[in-house]
Amino acid sequence: DRLIRPDSLPDVKLWTNSLERRLSADGRRSVNIDPGYIARAHLLLATGKGYSHRPYLRDGIYADLTLIYRNKAFQSLPWTYPDYAGGEMIGTLTRIRDKYGLQLKGKSAEVSPAPGDLPGSGGNMLNEEMIQ
Repeated sequence: DRLIRPDSLPDVKLWTNSLERRLSADGRRSVNIDPGYIARAHLLLATGKGYSHRPYLRDGIYADLTLIYRNKAFQSLPWTYPDYAGGEMIGTLTRIRDKYGLQLKGKSAEVSPAPGDLPGSGGNMLNEEMIQ
């Protein structure tokens, strides 16, 4: 499994926006894809809709702080969508976070945004936030 750079999130969202358009029927969106990433401290999603708790990233893309990790568990926030706040989802995301921690410790953890798949993304260095 490949880790991504957090700063590539807007590129990923722009790519998923184009995928949503390709999958639309009669100009109506049939899927809604809000990609994100898990860091040790939080789950962050990308969205095209601004709001008070969604800081602007770039190119019409906002960050949505969806969950925070505190007291050995993910915690929902007042604006967390119900499908992310449930116990089963929290358990799944915690297991993904645990796997992520193992990837950071392992020498074989590859960090890249899948070159060629996403426009404008690049590099393969661990972000300081990813290491903390």
